[in-house]
Amino acid sequence: MSSDVVILAEKLNKCYFIYDKPQDRLFQMLTRGKKRFYHEFWALKDVSFEVTKGEIVGVIGQNGCGKSTLLQMVCGTLASTRGKLETKGRIAALLELGIGFNPDFTGRENVFLNGALFGFSEEEMNERLAEITAFADIGEFLDQPVKTYSSGMTVRLAFAVATHVEADILLIDEALSVGDAAFQFKCLKHMENLRRKGITILFVSHDMSLVQSFCSRAIYLQHGEVKADGHPEAVAAQYFFDTREQHRRALGLKHPLRQQTPLGNPPEAAAFGNGMGEIVDALFSEEHARQIQMPLGAEVRLNVELRCPPDEDVALAVAIQNHRLVEVSGRRFALEANGHAHRRVQITLPGVFAPGDYFVTLRLVQQITHIDYLPLQSQIAALHFQVIDPKGEQDFLGLCRTAVRLEELPSQPLRVVALLAVRNEELYMERCIRHLVEQGVEVLVIDNDSTDATAQIAREWLGKGVIGIENYPFEGFYDWKGLLEFKARLAQSVEADWFIHHDADEIRQSRREGETLVQALTRLDGRGYNAINFDEYVFLPQDRGGLLLDKALPGTDYVADFPLAYYFAPTGQHRINAWKKNGHPVDLAGSGGHRVSFPNLRLAPERLVLRHYPCLSKEHLEAKYGAERVYSREEVEKLGWHGDRVGFKAANVSWPQPEKLLSLEDGWPTDRIWTGHPFLGKEHKVLRPVPFVVGVGRSGTTLARLMLDAHPELSIPSETMFLAGLLDSPPASVEEFTNAVTQCHTWGDFHISEDELRTALDKLESFSLGMAVRTFYQLYAAKQGKTRWGDKTPPYGQYVDRIADILPEARFIHMVRDGRDVALSYQDKWFGPEDKSMSSMATFWEERICLTRRLAESLPADRYMEVRFEDLVMVPEETLHRICDFLHLPFDAAMLDYHQKAQERLEEMQDHESNGQQIAAREDLLRIHKNTLRPPDPGQIGKWKNALDAADIATFESIAGDLLRDFNYELVTENVHA
Repeated sequence: MSSDVVILAEKLNKCYFIYDKPQDRLFQMLTRGKKRFYHEFWALKDVSFEVTKGEIVGVIGQNGCGKSTLLQMVCGTLASTRGKLETKGRIAALLELGIGFNPDFTGRENVFLNGALFGFSEEEMNERLAEITAFADIGEFLDQPVKTYSSGMTVRLAFAVATHVEADILLIDEALSVGDAAFQFKCLKHMENLRRKGITILFVSHDMSLVQSFCSRAIYLQHGEVKADGHPEAVAAQYFFDTREQHRRALGLKHPLRQQTPLGNPPEAAAFGNGMGEIVDALFSEEHARQIQMPLGAEVRLNVELRCPPDEDVALAVAIQNHRLVEVSGRRFALEANGHAHRRVQITLPGVFAPGDYFVTLRLVQQITHIDYLPLQSQIAALHFQVIDPKGEQDFLGLCRTAVRLEELPSQPLRVVALLAVRNEELYMERCIRHLVEQGVEVLVIDNDSTDATAQIAREWLGKGVIGIENYPFEGFYDWKGLLEFKARLAQSVEADWFIHHDADEIRQSRREGETLVQALTRLDGRGYNAINFDEYVFLPQDRGGLLLDKALPGTDYVADFPLAYYFAPTGQHRINAWKKNGHPVDLAGSGGHRVSFPNLRLAPERLVLRHYPCLSKEHLEAKYGAERVYSREEVEKLGWHGDRVGFKAANVSWPQPEKLLSLEDGWPTDRIWTGHPFLGKEHKVLRPVPFVVGVGRSGTTLARLMLDAHPELSIPSETMFLAGLLDSPPASVEEFTNAVTQCHTWGDFHISEDELRTALDKLESFSLGMAVRTFYQLYAAKQGKTRWGDKTPPYGQYVDRIADILPEARFIHMVRDGRDVALSYQDKWFGPEDKSMSSMATFWEERICLTRRLAESLPADRYMEVRFEDLVMVPEETLHRICDFLHLPFDAAMLDYHQKAQERLEEMQDHESNGQQIAAREDLLRIHKNTLRPPDPGQIGKWKNALDAADIATFESIAGDLLRDFNYELVTENVHA
């Protein structure tokens, strides 16, 4: 080892013996190595590096990569399995919080104890005591037992001792993350002084900006091996690339990130992306160069050429970084789609930077959730500029000139405009407009040649909330399609942030008490959403006793007078009526006004409230929907719009009993769903929540199905499978639906004849996919003597958003099991992923779960839950209570005795065939579910610990470790390195 080298590692390896049971250690000792009772875990593999005197080296990497093991070996508390490790000089270490301290000793006594461990006499430590106590700055606590200290106080004292004992090498393992910001700054200044004295520092941290700004070199460990060793900026770029790629996999995104050719110069420059976009070139505008020098205060422009997806919105992030690539300033610029793939932009940087070297990093990104951005390409340190100040004219402190001042400003809410189309709505107009104005919403009225006082009321509100009155001519019939298209055109031309497609008989509001509609939209806009769904509650002109109002008078405050309503949701996304103006044309007519659509729609999972007052009295109902209203033939015959409003007959009207309705005191519940309007003569069917059990295969979905199916009210068939095909290719008729279902390979499992299904479907008044699917499940449940139904088909996790759209009653129970047990369970099975290697299984498990989670983001919180298989096995009653509450289903103890009928329920399954070919034999299907024929078995949990070897475990955790941790599963690699 040369004179300048103070740490030398050559082919350093560290292996841990992992015993599954404590007694295995004894067996291993008794057999004297003749039989192995352990599996190996290699925490470090062939690690080689050297550190010279005075270097500050940062060691980075994800949890479990071997950082802490390496530092423990350097300081001598761990021995290597093989390889060479040499150090030169005295070593001081901060490896774990409080290590080396006796908790019962005072802080002062621990100072002398640690000094003795370093070879200092009491007299020598007395000479250093004043400096140590001043640096620790813990006051009177110095004479209190260390066990009474907070974590921050402990690390203060430990750092003070370690850095004042004249060590030649200082090792720090994340200790500074515990202290406050002021103490961290104090420590960094002190370590910089130590560096100047020639002291070597080996520094473990997850803070990349700290590593880049403080260290002269970085070592990146991955899975126990050196992935990169060199300049901190280059090593950090590699680490960021790997982290981004892991994030990409966690989000279930298809295109992997690749390292690409950087525009700038190494070692700072790096580039990576997924190939879906590119920063083609970047140059300083005037110099046509990527590196320039500029005087203090000079403004600089740069031209950037981009290749973007032509029909998708993107953003260009511009970051200004100092010479260590620590960000000083920056901004993200939204670039809305314009149909062109190649785009050029010019960016202007004001002359506010202090003298020094700066880099410009460019990131072309695409927003995929309200908090997640997908990097299409990142060009790190693409440009380099140097600010010089030869005349010493700098008149500000820090890296940027900034004028700091505080001024109280009025809040600037969004401008929200309601597009209100009306014809003869005088009974609603005053109350509707007043409410919108109170909610902060401006109103643009579209009058369809009203013949009553509707237009006059609107004119009275001009300048007081109504911003204009547009005329749409009445051609003798109700032209709803034309009105919707007219609204869509107005939304393109009117200046506003958000629009609401509004009718006069509606009152819209936030669910949050005291929050206006504009405040709610502002809040959700700030989270990145650009469309809002409303839960519709239909209020009837009845008092609490059910008494019906015969005649309505102008000025009636129906909002205050009508207390009873029902929750109306014929589809899952029934009322997407508010949207953010984004440069794209919107389509309202495609859904009959129920759901706005436009490119890159990001629907908020939180729903606002729509109070619908379709009529204000019995007389008003007959006048509003009676013979006077003539509908467009195209809308009725071709588009199938208006439903029971066409041919309305007062004699068919029914008014529900008050006990069947909701009262305002109930809040805004969604567990009783109505799909028809009784005031239009429609038989009102109330839908109750139904479970859809989904998840990765072998995750306990069958156990959950049998438990729920044992409930006296609930019937769940074995895997249906056909719904995915129906969603991908929606049938247009009963005939197409019947053919698709009966030709599915699972059809024989349901024991329903084709004639029975067809007869039930023929009773539908009109065909829709949702009603047809619901009819199948209801028929199945009826044959089992049950009143409620559900589904258990694991792959439907990839369709949760589309199922929710056609079945508003669907509630998704996402079963999750430890992925290592899932991988083990698949190993000897004839089904599942074709590639059953551990890396492929980890990717499969992670991607499937993350995809379901991502699709469920658009669902309200009360329609999606996650349940761990382990909880269902270990605490079944508690977990089933939670599931029943989610489904608004009373708990029944029969669910705990599911195994008594499990054999009977599983034997429904028949041989599965497709196109005359057998896919699966009945015996095989029964065999793979054999564990559900008995009570929950805790032995099924954690089997991977005995069955998988250390290499397979490490492989799985390296890919899916973050997701395992997210579900509170234990990680072996973390325990080994802890």
